[in-house]
This record gives sequence, structure tokens and C-alpha cells, in this order.
Amino acid sequence: MTEEAGGKGKKKIWLWIPLTLILIASAGVSAWFLLIKKESEQDAEVIDQPEFEDLKENEVPLSIVYPLNPFTINLKDGKYLRFSIAIKFSKEKIPDVFFSKEYEIRDKLISYFNGKSSDEILSPELRYDLKKEIISLIKTTIEDDIVTDIYFTDLVAQ
Repeated sequence: MTEEAGGKGKKKIWLWIPLTLILIASAGVSAWFLLIKKESEQDAEVIDQPEFEDLKENEVPLSIVYPLNPFTINLKDGKYLRFSIAIKFSKEKIPDVFFSKEYEIRDKLISYFNGKSSDEILSPELRYDLKKEIISLIKTTIEDDIVTDIYFTDLVAQ
């Protein structure tokens, strides 16, 4: 009987060794991923807004340009429009009211472009008027006169 008991003990050891190795390996891999993630978070600089503390006396700060995420919109004439814009602000800091109303601005831009045809949007003669209307729409939404210009960074209609 003692031989049988010793044989079962050896079988248990051979069962526990791979399980222990798997547990140690998975703990090591998990720790490695967590450390890599923390290092990458520490290395990445979060740039919210540029600071203008280093400006000399009588020096005018540069304006700030903030890009919006791309839009894809169905147009009035059955085509679709894909565009991206960047908004230029007159102040050295983007106001918090803009960030709190960014989704409202996106919604108004989508509604505005839904009522346009591809000819109205792609016409070079009407591009300036289109920009003025978009600036006006943004200004009325944020109730501030800090938007000075917009730039189309991507504009495709099909």
C-alpha cells in the first residue's frame, strides 16, 4: 500500500508543476503589460492647450487652431460629404464653453450641411460665404465672438 500512496504523490507533483508554471507565467505577463501601460502613460505628454507665459512684453500671442473630428454627411442631392474643419480662436486659450458645446456645434453643422447640395458646397465662388455661415453658426452656439476663421482640412463630396 505504501508504494501506491507514493505513486499517487508523484502524480500529484507532476500535475502541480505545470499549473504553477502557468500561474507564474500569467502573473509575469500581466505585470509586464501593466508596467508597459504605466510607462507609456507617463511618457506621453498631455497637451490640452498651449501656454503663453513666455511671451515678451508687447508681443501678441498666436491664435489657437482646434481641429474637429471628421464629418460624413448625406447631402440634399443624394450625395455624401466628408469634411474636416479646424477652428481658429482669437484668444490664447480655448474657452471651456466651446468644449461644453462641441457636440451641439457638431449637430448644428450636420443639420446645416444636410440642407446643402454638393454644388453649393464645392463651388469655389461660394466657399467664402460657406465659411462665414459656419463661423456665424459656431459664434451663436457658444455665444462668444472668439472664432476668427475656419479652415477646411478635408472636403470630398461623392
